[in-house]
Amino acid sequence: MPWSLGALIAGSIGNWLGWYKFPSWIGFVAAIVVAIILVSIYSKIRTKLKMTKQLLLERVRNWLVGCLAYTSPLWQDILRQRSIMFFAISETISLMKPQGVILDIGTGWGTLPLLVASVARNITCIGIDLRKTMLEGAQKTCERQNIISRVSFIQANVESLPFTDESFDIIISFASLHQWKRREKGITEIYRVLKTGGIALIWVDVNLIKIFDWFRRNPLKSRDMEFIFKNFGFQDVLTGFIPKRHIGDWHPFSNKNRHNEKSPLLLIYAKK
Repeated sequence: MPWSLGALIAGSIGNWLGWYKFPSWIGFVAAIVVAIILVSIYSKIRTKLKMTKQLLLERVRNWLVGCLAYTSPLWQDILRQRSIMFFAISETISLMKPQGVILDIGTGWGTLPLLVASVARNITCIGIDLRKTMLEGAQKTCERQNIISRVSFIQANVESLPFTDESFDIIISFASLHQWKRREKGITEIYRVLKTGGIALIWVDVNLIKIFDWFRRNPLKSRDMEFIFKNFGFQDVLTGFIPKRHIGDWHPFSNKNRHNEKSPLLLIYAKK
């Protein structure tokens, strides 16, 4: 198609040049040049349209998975257990590391860093998220609580953390790993900015990961968290599901007599 169109236009130009008694070789060269230019323009337009189509499909896919995941009972479960667990997590972190620098990935409204800073007075917390509106709200809460010197919020992506190597003593992330488009890259960045001997604590809902991976067509091996963390250099890696008795009877399908049933919430403990 592009070559035939180029040949047609180039031939017309050649005939026009011949009509005005230009040498035949000038018409031939002009025809070749015009055909090459037209094919190049057509190829660029076609490539751009293809990229636009792929970007549109990706955005539609992300919108669909967001609607499905965040309006489902799965996400409501996350919200319920989050409010219960944040207090326990903040106390645990303060005991593990009474002083140091902590990074919270996917901080949202900044609830967890604010709680940690209120419990442990010698800890500095940094929360990152992609959503600017939430970070602005978290920063206002931080200013109201007068702990702005120990808590800060930055708009950043886990796949490209704006920190130097070995900057943090503890890195935490609660129910955000399923959103990472390049999961392996995010884990590599966590390893890079974590101090030697530092600890990464990642909580993830395995059901949400399955939904997001299905829509993004990620391979099954991308959900083998223990293997991934060990593969990227972490020495001690432990994974385990949290029993419901530790987070309350929050699951909508649970039976009150089955308190030892495992929740879909997986805790990943990884030490550098």
